[in-house]
Amino acid sequence: MNSTPLTIRDHGNAIMLSESIELMARGLRETYLDHGLKSGDETAEQSLLAGLNLMAHAAHTLGDYVEQCQDELERAMAAQKPGKGGKP
Repeated sequence: MNSTPLTIRDHGNAIMLSESIELMARGLRETYLDHGLKSGDETAEQSLLAGLNLMAHAAHTLGDYVEQCQDELERAMAAQKPGKGGKP
């Protein structure tokens, strides 16, 4: 996990990543579920698998970001507690 404080750019990247995951999911659904996946079409199956793998990687990256946000929030809250050098 990266210990560097998050920036506004990190937040923007996370938003774009979540939107990309949504667009990928919508595209895969429209291409392979709404229109059907033909039996034995290995190219389509490979494309679907590649899309799902890409979405899984993107979701994992987004999960790491959310975890880092949670860690920073917990540190900030702990610093605000009396006796921890924060405000009483």
